[in-house]
Amino acid sequence: MAMCNGEKNSVMLKKVAIVGPEASGKTRLAYELAQHYRSVFAKEFAREYLQNIGLSYKKDDLLKIAVGQLNAEDEAIKEASGLVFFDTNLLVIKIWSLYKYGKVDQRIVQLHHSRAYNLHLLLKPDLIYEEDPLRENPSIEDRMELFELYKKELKENGDEFAVVEGSGKNRLKAALKILDSKFKS
Repeated sequence: MAMCNGEKNSVMLKKVAIVGPEASGKTRLAYELAQHYRSVFAKEFAREYLQNIGLSYKKDDLLKIAVGQLNAEDEAIKEASGLVFFDTNLLVIKIWSLYKYGKVDQRIVQLHHSRAYNLHLLLKPDLIYEEDPLRENPSIEDRMELFELYKKELKENGDEFAVVEGSGKNRLKAALKILDSKFKS
């Protein structure tokens, strides 16, 4: 891939964060979009982190996960061209902390607000739930509650976002339509 200098590259890049409750297809969509646009995506750092410690994490681990996520984003930005995708961002960590612990570390909030994204794709949890040892919310009611928390937070922050729903190729087509209408001149 052709590389621009770091400053020029980050200005030209369009940054797309893919957010939503667990089991809403964030990783798959990030991968498919990066393939389609011949770019890259930052993987969800929390998955890597939790594979090492399991679900026995504590509230303090969320700050470590947040820093790891930002590092993953920075690495993807260095390699990207045109569009860059983030399989989650600190909004996910913030919402999860509020949901699970009833509060969020202000350092996570500050880090979250230090980043700008051109668009958030908010994924509706309308996919069939697949068991995963790192997932904590199999209930559709819980996942819909989280979905509504994401939507509320994005609106309150004034972040540009679009909801993506549907399954399989329809989900990908919906995301492509949103991105093409937003970023194609």
